[in-house]
Amino acid sequence: MTTQAIVIGEAASVDINAGTSADVDAAVAAAVGLRLVGFNARESAGSAAVATFSIVHGATVSGGANVATVELAANGYVTEWFWPGIAMASGISIDRVAGEFDLHLYYVTV
Repeated sequence: MTTQAIVIGEAASVDINAGTSADVDAAVAAAVGLRLVGFNARESAGSAAVATFSIVHGATVSGGANVATVELAANGYVTEWFWPGIAMASGISIDRVAGEFDLHLYYVTV
């Protein structure tokens, strides 16, 4: 049996937002073929804190569409992967609802 790897576009890139405690407009700039393929997030304020945020398809939080809402327990951590990715040509923004968190966004342009 033969296996074959499929390569689409460039390798995944990562946008790192450490200690996020406010909205992040255009965390990843708009681009034709931009796709969100995953993220990992960690609550970073401490043992008594929780964090909630949304990943938004749009150049700004207020003008975008919610794609995923994430709730993290105190000291919580989550990783999610999306295949073949979520189309995000208008850019990726972060709507911080509560708490503080570290966030890595993984994306490709195809």
